[in-house]
Amino acid sequence: MRVGVFDGGIDWQLSNFGYTSVNPNSGRVVDGYDFQHYAKLRSLIPGVNSQDDDHANSITSIIGGLTNDSAFATYSCNAGIAGGFYQSGVPYDTGVSLYGLTVFASGGANEGGGTFLYAPIDYLTDAIVESSIDSVGAQYEFGLHIMNNSWGLDYTKGIQFYNSYDVITLNDAVHFANRAKVIFVAAAGNNGNDSVVYPASYDDDWVLSVGGTGVNGYYKNATGLPATAASYGPTIDIAAPADAQIIPSVGNISAPCETIGATSAAAAHASGVAALMLSYLDSTAANYNNLAPEDVEYILQKTATWITPGGAYSDSTGYGRLNAGAAMQLIEKPYHHLYHFGSDNFSNTKSHSLYSTNDSIYLTEPWPTYDSTLYSATRYSCDVWKVSATVNHTLASTDSIVYDWQRNSSSTPFDLYASGTHILAPHEKVHISSISNTSAQLYGYVYHLKNSSGTYIGWLPFDTTLSNSTFDYSILTKNTILNGIQSIDAAEDHIKVYPNPFDNVQTIVIENAESEKVSITLVDLQGRQIKNCFSGMLNQGTNQFTIDLNGLPSGMYFYEIQDGQSLTVKKIIKM
Repeated sequence: MRVGVFDGGIDWQLSNFGYTSVNPNSGRVVDGYDFQHYAKLRSLIPGVNSQDDDHANSITSIIGGLTNDSAFATYSCNAGIAGGFYQSGVPYDTGVSLYGLTVFASGGANEGGGTFLYAPIDYLTDAIVESSIDSVGAQYEFGLHIMNNSWGLDYTKGIQFYNSYDVITLNDAVHFANRAKVIFVAAAGNNGNDSVVYPASYDDDWVLSVGGTGVNGYYKNATGLPATAASYGPTIDIAAPADAQIIPSVGNISAPCETIGATSAAAAHASGVAALMLSYLDSTAANYNNLAPEDVEYILQKTATWITPGGAYSDSTGYGRLNAGAAMQLIEKPYHHLYHFGSDNFSNTKSHSLYSTNDSIYLTEPWPTYDSTLYSATRYSCDVWKVSATVNHTLASTDSIVYDWQRNSSSTPFDLYASGTHILAPHEKVHISSISNTSAQLYGYVYHLKNSSGTYIGWLPFDTTLSNSTFDYSILTKNTILNGIQSIDAAEDHIKVYPNPFDNVQTIVIENAESEKVSITLVDLQGRQIKNCFSGMLNQGTNQFTIDLNGLPSGMYFYEIQDGQSLTVKKIIKM
């Protein structure tokens, strides 16, 4: 997976990123672009003609630095969340691929990153747009899957440095990245208030906005290191560690072991977990079923650890504290399956109906239409049409729907204007009205605009031609049979199986309260018996078995252990 770090300059030659002088082409920071020097990151020598930055290095090490047990790192102060798993004889680059987009001036690891852009904000927006595109040989068209943004433009403080045009331009760039299916992670800021900070405050569907927690796991107030409080507000999605007292990182070659705090670190934690999710589920090539921004955000929110009583949403910590283990468990195969469905890829029936006539809307931002017409941010008279679709889908017979959600990044209709104010943000947004094991019903809206004299001037975002409307959604299911086995497995603590996963030989340890007859049978996913491992009497106390499975094909299997009236099932994985 390709993760871009938009920050100061990354020292791509740090051994914590897998670089070794024996192999100059080594390293997990595989590419990048420096907008001050207008050059590829790896063409610049760290400490000589590149803008190396402790903040950027620290953020990058949290996301994808090598694991602590890696022999490639001459020092290792932290293990990157998506840094892979080092094994002897396996190349170090099993983790994510990292890309450095150098757009800010240098700043220390505890200084919240660079303060000023290298150049006008157009360069930053260009970096976001271009790096969303996958184009071999281009300057910085890297086709990023995740963008980490541990920075923020505080509109209440920075008005002297940028203006409303800059806010709209940056908004459009983030929107573009969302339509390119990029997971866009942004730090909420460290102001200790609810001031508007971009890009974290843009549309919730486009941005995973990350707040901060302190050493106690609750909202990060102005204590600890650094002594700043995390920003809060209604755009916060989740919270993650933001106190330097508990976050080790890698700074630079002369001072490798540093700490980092604030929501910069919190965002990096979220990007790392998102990278784990993509690495586990996604195909290496572009694929319709690869995780979308909505998938990652929905799962991280659903699996976050509740901080507020009853799990209620909080403006300070969103839906709770980031929980990597719970997120990975919710998408674990074959216990769960994440499906993508949509009207462009599955059979469907569409319709449209007139919702209202001579209505009015106020656009919050300009909108360029498909025919290159630009509608300004102003009030319009209009007719409103509702477009709907019933999409047919097929689930496995063992599937039970756990969650479902719409994927606006792949859909085309807009939302209905806000009740009362008639304000409309021209952003793609559809709704699921109902869903079953065989179909889903979705809807959205389009607008037929008029000028002040009542003459029709065009459509927003498209006309009522039904082929223009696309409705996409995701379904997360659980396997009703295997989840039952998983529950049994977790409950039987008196039986241990290790190592797991394994190569050829496993050990089974059974702690028996009394002497009794036991049988151990190995079966495959279809329940077919592969091997009768043991049948006989066990003694009271500890009983240990060595099971030789050399020659068994790689895959998932189960031990069925019958002792007395109890059946225990243990899942094993053959490497």
